[in-house]
Amino acid sequence: MYNGRMPKYYSSFAAGFEQLAHEFLAADMPLDKAQILEGALVYDTSAKPDAVREIKYFKNSFIVLDMADGFKNLTNYAAAIAENTPKIHSPWGARTFHIVFSESGTPAAMDGALKARLVDTVKHRTRLRFCSGHGDVEFWIILRKDGTGFFMQKITKSKGQPAAGELESHVAALLARATNPAPGDVFIDPFCGSGAIPLARARMAPYTGIFASDINPDLIAALRLKAK
Repeated sequence: MYNGRMPKYYSSFAAGFEQLAHEFLAADMPLDKAQILEGALVYDTSAKPDAVREIKYFKNSFIVLDMADGFKNLTNYAAAIAENTPKIHSPWGARTFHIVFSESGTPAAMDGALKARLVDTVKHRTRLRFCSGHGDVEFWIILRKDGTGFFMQKITKSKGQPAAGELESHVAALLARATNPAPGDVFIDPFCGSGAIPLARARMAPYTGIFASDINPDLIAALRLKAK
């Protein structure tokens, strides 16, 4: 079980961008150590949760409450968490919580009795009220394909689903960041589609100009509204 003092974080992103995500993170904040996983980074940093929450090239970020290896299935790991739940600090102003279960990257169901034990334990530790839908706080219990389990507290807000054919915002942010943004940039995207990448670039460092075009006038009209 993980029981470190420096905050440990887990951040997910599009698989295939592991090296870039690690490079960007190391440039953005002090890292004590980092573990590169498929589609995720696990890292220790003195940075506050607010700083981690603002990183746009991550899909979701979490505070790691527990990390353990060698579990064959999610039920076994969830049972271990119910038996020995780590310390939890509920955010100020939060009133409700929700628990999400995931195995091998897929949402998973949990045995009713075991889930009830977990809910009661978290209620006792946090004084929060359980919510079957989206709570003020989300706790995730996941088991990755390699048998590593994580019990985590989500610190990022859920993002809406992109429209058909539109890049997810964190992927667009990764691609825009890969251009090494600088204040004197003139950024050009001649086939911008929905405009996710130029919009992501606009949210980064200052620039001299951003030009985006597409053959579809409806996409450009929609992009003009987004840009405002």
